[in-house]
Amino acid sequence: MRTSTKALATVAAGAAIFAAGAPAATADHSGPLKPNCSGTQIDHRTLKNSGGGTIGRVELWYDGSKPGGQNCVKTYTFYPGKSYTGASLGVDGDGDRKANRYAYDEGWYSSYAGATFLNHTAGKCVQWGGLIYGPNEGSHADDDSFKSKWKHCG
Repeated sequence: MRTSTKALATVAAGAAIFAAGAPAATADHSGPLKPNCSGTQIDHRTLKNSGGGTIGRVELWYDGSKPGGQNCVKTYTFYPGKSYTGASLGVDGDGDRKANRYAYDEGWYSSYAGATFLNHTAGKCVQWGGLIYGPNEGSHADDDSFKSKWKHCG
């Protein structure tokens, strides 16, 4: 794992960006993880570098057969080797458009971050996202991130 000021800032910033007001975590993983999302893919976003090249994809899935319904996010990186990659999910439990619960995964991965998931999301709005910071330290030309609006409110 390569450590840089960019990577250290990303750990705190990624948690803060996607946790929507929750305190920043100090670890790369927060919340439950599993190998793959199940159910149906309900949304996605392609991540691109500043030159328009595709560097990854973030996907949102929903599985109504899981306890209370389950949303799941996974971010795929298309860079060769490892890139700093994150997947995040927030759930608005009381209608105030703030995350009452959240889960994320971020770190130096060679293929994907996640799958991070939350149960009991049926009828709740979710905010989901992903990030990829490319291999060129100090250059944001290889980076992209996405954070959805509150949606898929069931």
